[in-house]
Amino acid sequence: MPRCCCLGTTLRHFSGAAGKVTRGLRGLPGSTRLTPAGGPFYNAVVRAWASMTHAGRSAGYPLQGLTMAVALLAAALPASGEPGSVQQRADLISAARAIMHASPRAALITVDAAGRAQARTMDAAPPNDEMVVWLATNPRSSKVDEIRRNPLVTLYYFDPKALGYVSLLGRARLVDTPEARERHWQKQWDAFYARRSDALLIEVIPEQLEVVDVARGIEGNPETWQPPTVRFEPLPPNSSVR
Repeated sequence: MPRCCCLGTTLRHFSGAAGKVTRGLRGLPGSTRLTPAGGPFYNAVVRAWASMTHAGRSAGYPLQGLTMAVALLAAALPASGEPGSVQQRADLISAARAIMHASPRAALITVDAAGRAQARTMDAAPPNDEMVVWLATNPRSSKVDEIRRNPLVTLYYFDPKALGYVSLLGRARLVDTPEARERHWQKQWDAFYARRSDALLIEVIPEQLEVVDVARGIEGNPETWQPPTVRFEPLPPNSSVR
């Protein structure tokens, strides 16, 4: 078969594969497009890449196949700024940090013995490099018993100026050591405790982050309103970042 015919066949294969990935991407909710490796969007891209490059190699155009695959795959992706466009994980975390710093008072949401959500306003420490958040509380407060019973909690932040919010879903850990208080203590907590030893610390280790920041163009899926989402790998128990 002449090489020009092979190239035409290859392009038809590429076009079909690009069409499949485009339709697949349109069917994914905005949050899954933003998840890291292993999510539905990531897997769809990998499958499309394999299909398109295989078509090029089969036709005898290995280098051209790779180049065409990249070009067609890029064309299949929505442009930056469109609803559901692909946001970098770092950009989402950066936007979340900005909201959390602008609104340091967060709602800590726990679940009580009856299964009801309980929310209260807390002075939260700024998130560290791993987005771990520290808080202080009265060791006799109801939230302590609720965390012991069910450590899955949510921290909710809202910034009215940015028309943005952050929901940080994670696992809480109660910490009562002088070393932790020395390392993570916040000046604003002094008003609530005569002595630092009167406070019990709460460490919230993130598992999932949801963020909307209209000022930065980070918005939810227009059909489902599902916000852009980042998922975190669990920290090892002996992690040094705490």
